Amino acid sequence: MSVRERLGYLRRVDTNEAMAALQSVDIASARVTPILGGWAYWTFDVDAHHIARFPRNDEIAAAAHRELALLPALAEEVSFMVPDPSHKGIWVDRPFMVYPRIPGRALSRSDRSPELLGRLKDMLAELHQFSPERASQLLGTGPPREAWRKHFEELWPVIETLALPTMGHPLADRVRREFGWFLNHPSTYRAA
Repeated sequence: MSVRERLGYLRRVDTNEAMAALQSVDIASARVTPILGGWAYWTFDVDAHHIARFPRNDEIAAAAHRELALLPALAEEVSFMVPDPSHKGIWVDRPFMVYPRIPGRALSRSDRSPELLGRLKDMLAELHQFSPERASQLLGTGPPREAWRKHFEELWPVIETLALPTMGHPLADRVRREFGWFLNHPSTYRAA
């Protein structure tokens, strides 16, 4: 079985399926256009006003559940726009979400002005002010430090199965050693 099959990427959402899913949550759109790229979601522009995202596999579906729990609270706490789902539904036993399109564009290599970088710094600082305890409550993960460690412990089998076999022996050994050290020496940084 290929990596893509193991991760569930073979089930693609086409435009007609996206439109049917959107109709199931009372969005009768005139135009649904795929947004190409990205590895986690099948993403669509909906009438140039909304974005619809469908998880590509079960792991991403679990992440979508976390986003659906966290994003509305985060949207209330920060001064900048974040994806705040206005509609959500289930497609092929996986959650999907629709949210208003956020105006803007991706950063590029030429975006180095002090003003822009200062705004980005302020946004990240504001984002990190969101209480980790509140996030862990919304996500049902338990205390933040325990959730952090559990996340990385659960990540190891993915690294071991998918990443290490693609590396040369010395690098794979170093990754094993460094990841083990990382888990056994919890960060002294404040949770954010």
